[in-house]
Amino acid sequence: MANIEHKDIGDIWQPQATFTVAAAPADPTILTVLVMDPAGTVTTSSATVASLTSVSTPTAKTSTGVFVHSRSLTTAGHWYARFEGTGAVVASEDFECVVDPTPFYSGGGVSVRALVGLGETKDWLAKVQVNTQDDAKIVGAINGCSEEFMRVSGREFKPDTAGSVQRSFDLYGATTVPIDDLQTVSSASTSATITSFETGAVTRTLASTDYDALPRNRAPWQPITSLRFRSGVRSALSAGYVLNITGYWGFPSIPENVKEAVKDAVAFNLDRDVEHFRQDLGIGATGEAGQTVFVGSAPPTVYSLPPSAWRVAQDYRRRLVM
Repeated sequence: MANIEHKDIGDIWQPQATFTVAAAPADPTILTVLVMDPAGTVTTSSATVASLTSVSTPTAKTSTGVFVHSRSLTTAGHWYARFEGTGAVVASEDFECVVDPTPFYSGGGVSVRALVGLGETKDWLAKVQVNTQDDAKIVGAINGCSEEFMRVSGREFKPDTAGSVQRSFDLYGATTVPIDDLQTVSSASTSATITSFETGAVTRTLASTDYDALPRNRAPWQPITSLRFRSGVRSALSAGYVLNITGYWGFPSIPENVKEAVKDAVAFNLDRDVEHFRQDLGIGATGEAGQTVFVGSAPPTVYSLPPSAWRVAQDYRRRLVM
């Protein structure tokens, strides 16, 4: 395995493999090159070495036993290449490069569900001397900590799919129906219908005057979490029917204390002492070589977030926000 290179999106990666026999350069009969992108998709190109030249693509032969494969790097993350020679020379060589994230492309690495951005997180980490070689690690921590924060809180700060999406909720005759976190319920962006569970047929199309959005008094960042229906609609809310809402899901904006908590979690994640990690586990807050692992007692439970971030996530659980 060669040294890991760092590249940018849009670069051309050109790993070079050398095949030898008894320390002398030699050509295999068939050369196969496999490339794996960050999504795990593998592309394969195979050719007889006799057909390769110094200008052939995507694989070129620069001299006896020396081959270069050119690949355009389109997304951030870890890329891998493997050269396999068969026939006259049986050998292989692996290569890896890291494509650093960028805010200019959708494949830049930061998830659509990330609760903080790369730039603000690097500033939070006070990485004055940082270069882009750390970006892939930071982006991975941002994505993981954002997902974990939403899992612990039980809230959907950012949805999987942007734009207007329909979601369905079973009705059980209650006059107040809990729904997922919804940004807005205005008539311009949201429509609601009631359908039969058995047939799927629409039994009623709801107007904005048929319900109130709860909580009534919401902060600018707070989503709608329930709909309370007026008396004229309640007869349509019996069991066996489904409420369908087409709208924009997630929070209207990410609260500042959530952003701070996620950035704290990222800092904790990046500061992990892998070498001594197993030695650091213990009841309470323990540490070795600068590493602290937080473990609860009765029964012992390792927290997936640092205590400050965990507390903020718990505060956003539905029973507290309502």
